[in-house]
Amino acid sequence: MFRYIFCADSRANNFQNYAQPKFHIDYIIIRGASIDTLRQQTLEFVRQNTTVNEKINIKVCVGINDLLLRKKHSGGPETIISNTTSDELCKKLLEFKTVIKSIRHNTLFGFVTIPPCSLFAIQHYNTQNKKITFSTYSDVQLTKFQGTLTTKLDTINQFLTKENITDTNPFKNRPLTVQWHRELIHTHTKRTGRNKKKRKTVISYHFKRLYDGLHAKSHVKRKWFRALISAFQRESDLAVENQPSSPSDSNHSEVEQSDSGSDSDYKCWKRQKTNNPQVH
Repeated sequence: MFRYIFCADSRANNFQNYAQPKFHIDYIIIRGASIDTLRQQTLEFVRQNTTVNEKINIKVCVGINDLLLRKKHSGGPETIISNTTSDELCKKLLEFKTVIKSIRHNTLFGFVTIPPCSLFAIQHYNTQNKKITFSTYSDVQLTKFQGTLTTKLDTINQFLTKENITDTNPFKNRPLTVQWHRELIHTHTKRTGRNKKKRKTVISYHFKRLYDGLHAKSHVKRKWFRALISAFQRESDLAVENQPSSPSDSNHSEVEQSDSGSDSDYKCWKRQKTNNPQVH
């Protein structure tokens, strides 16, 4: 049904070495990739390896390197958050999608959410391994930077989810959102107040699942991989289900989609959420 392509930075390293599904996936994984770099490489790959009328399913996970700034000083390079705003990054991601769909109209383009990272864990790991350091930043400063980074990622991931839900394409179904960030975030309610009647939402982060504060441990990456494959497979099934078998079916399908498309999308989303909590 589709030509499958997955594009990401080094957080998806070794995906091509995992047990692959029955369908083939082309991987474009670049270490330290920014959005612009990955977009250019993906654009070149699509132009050289796909045809104009070919049906393509692309998923992309990139952006963390645009939020982390690497600069040199007397003690060597260090990583800290950049001045890039969430709006600027969302705009770049949208341009990524627009450019690819402008040259290949039969494309189902979906975003994968960006997992968070821990500046404290990065500092600890790199100090232990004598690599990048945060020697000029105190814990107070890192706490402030971490809060800013977390806020940006929350805004961006909400945008990516919404962009997938509202996507328009020739296949009459929306790209499913692979929620990688959920594997590192735990949300629960806590009773507060004198009589414990008030409820407060508490968010905690499982940064211990990242071996260096940025890249996931093997068992987490395998969950991410399975969630990706599940989304690809489900989208293929939905595309086949929505494909009209005759001209009369096509006309009927168009009317039905315009009348109740949003409800259908919601039901598909709920089914997928039940089967795989990482895919929405």
